[in-house]
Amino acid sequence: MFRGSSFVTAPAAISSVVSERALLLGVALREAGVKVRTALREIRRHEDDASSFLHRFITRELEERAEQRGPAYWDQLFPGLAPEARAARRIRRMLTRATVAGVTAGAAASAAEVLSITTEGLAAAAAVPLGIASIGAEMLYITALEIDLAFDLAMIYSVPFEHDAVGEIATMLALALGVDMLEEPSRHEQPTLPGETKPWRVLRQMQRGDFSKRVSKAVVQQSVLRNVVPVAGVLVSAVWNQIVLRRFARAVHTAVRQRVMIVRAFERVKLDDPVSARIVFDGAWLIATADGDIGHREALALSTLIRSLGLPERIAASESSVAEDEEGWFARLSGLASDAQGVLLDVLALVAGADGDFTTPERRFLRRVAAALGRGVDLVAVERGVARLRVGALMPEAEPAPAAVAAAVAPAPA
Repeated sequence: MFRGSSFVTAPAAISSVVSERALLLGVALREAGVKVRTALREIRRHEDDASSFLHRFITRELEERAEQRGPAYWDQLFPGLAPEARAARRIRRMLTRATVAGVTAGAAASAAEVLSITTEGLAAAAAVPLGIASIGAEMLYITALEIDLAFDLAMIYSVPFEHDAVGEIATMLALALGVDMLEEPSRHEQPTLPGETKPWRVLRQMQRGDFSKRVSKAVVQQSVLRNVVPVAGVLVSAVWNQIVLRRFARAVHTAVRQRVMIVRAFERVKLDDPVSARIVFDGAWLIATADGDIGHREALALSTLIRSLGLPERIAASESSVAEDEEGWFARLSGLASDAQGVLLDVLALVAGADGDFTTPERRFLRRVAAALGRGVDLVAVERGVARLRVGALMPEAEPAPAAVAAAVAPAPA
């Protein structure tokens, strides 16, 4: 009976899997067509615009995603699943689509290369644009998949990106591609007009046009390299897409989890006082730069902090958007309310571990802040929190944040 039933159910199971894969293939191909057409429209529509194409492409994807996918969408698609499980399902779907795109583009590029070598006349001439078109279409589709994944994961964890989060998305792409961030001058020589405003320095750094162009160049280079070898390009493209997108998914998943932790810190205490909010942000900047210039993950943490603190999107052009005077900042700590002190320590611990390392300068800074506030700091607890974020794990909601634990212990020895 058992053996007979297994023979009956096995074909049914295989058929179900094949049907599901075929459905995903159809969806992926239709989705690819829509996204490529959208991207090409954006190129033609803004061909005289000085802004980066990547910025325009990200903006368009975020607008479309915000219209189509809210919290109710994920409740319907993944009913009863926790955010972690929903995120895992969403990442698997993206990887399936990426494999389809890689195989399709690799096959088309290989066919074009073989035709250009083995044929003459019109057929050979037509093969070149076919290869270029297949590589370009795959590049646009994979980039759109990455943008969509970042938006979707943030929505799944209930910490959605704002409609203008172009710099944050570009920074995530750069992190996965290995493109370094560019330094933003601390002061500009141009005179400012009365009433003129500017974005915060970290936001300017992520929104720089030259930074975006370097990311775009890296995207193009990877697309060409993985399809350059005839025939073998089919396998190379599919495998390469998996490697690149898994790396991107890890980076985005970690950044979104960190975003959750920062938002949670402000759910306990609302800093309605703009002076306290600015003290917290300036302290975060100082600890982020304690061991050098900020990196991708620290920039993402600081941008989340700006929005979580309710700070204005733009400040006066004559005002410094970051704290350069560390001693002056410590002098301002005396005016910080007791409940805001705990939030400050939590935020500093999270920003210090944003890049996965809790360095000696960051330890010293955090210890000094705690001493200035007359509070203790449990550096072991902070290290545990950093280790969790390093591997992309959330701190359980029932467990206090590292600095909240630190606030309850005796002052640490010097």
